[in-house]
Amino acid sequence: MKNTLKRIALLLIVAVLLGGSFFLYSLSKTVRIPILMYHNIDETSDGNDTITASLFEEQMKAISENGYTALTFSDLQAYVDGKTDLPDKPVVITFDDGYLSTYVYAYPILSRYGLNGTVFTIGTMVGTTTYKDTGLWTYPCFTYEQGREMFESGVIDVQSHSYDMHQWAPNETGDVIRENALKLNDESDEEYLLALQNDFLLSKQLIEENVGNQVFVLSYPHGLYSKISEEVSIDYGFSVTVTTTHGSNRLKQGDPSCLRVLNRYAITDSITPDKLLNLLSRFW
Repeated sequence: MKNTLKRIALLLIVAVLLGGSFFLYSLSKTVRIPILMYHNIDETSDGNDTITASLFEEQMKAISENGYTALTFSDLQAYVDGKTDLPDKPVVITFDDGYLSTYVYAYPILSRYGLNGTVFTIGTMVGTTTYKDTGLWTYPCFTYEQGREMFESGVIDVQSHSYDMHQWAPNETGDVIRENALKLNDESDEEYLLALQNDFLLSKQLIEENVGNQVFVLSYPHGLYSKISEEVSIDYGFSVTVTTTHGSNRLKQGDPSCLRVLNRYAITDSITPDKLLNLLSRFW
């Protein structure tokens, strides 16, 4: 009897120790990831979303020289899927809208410093220099051919910023203007669902056919989303979605939900290299 009780007690102790080890292992497989968000790059700044090429290069140089590794979303997906570990000081660099400046400035600078980036294109704007329908001026956007060159170089991945849900009212024509992926006031649930399905699918198909990469990341226009948009994006193969909400992210292996509605840090011309390094240093 005493021997039986001893064996039971020993088994309980082993179970507790194993459980504790598993808990600690689970914690060790959780990592915080900062995602940087850029828009346009030019020779001069506009004090808003456009930063100078010289500042961008200084920021990238600081990231590279201080031991940070710029990851792609494929790296994050592989980590969550349990297929790989991440380096000690990871960061993700993103560009919204698909401006030509990503090709002209960001692409060679990232390449020079051994960094990777992800650009989110607006389907209706690819390869244009004027706004759709109205012909009004807009920042030039790179072509699919240029997107393919960046992707095939291994430096920049091309993902979706929707096909036509990133509209701007002053330049739009017609009665229906959709500035983001939210439901319109007079739109039925069925109409909203169909609009999301058509838009997300077309954006994904055009990038995959013309650039050649797998499209699985969606950057919500203006960072706005809904429960329905999240459901549709999952149905159409977007395992990762990002917003414009300021903040970091905590990724956990085995938990695909941690790749939904990721936060990002907007980088403007007020962010010096030292300020950027100070921001990133909070995570390690």
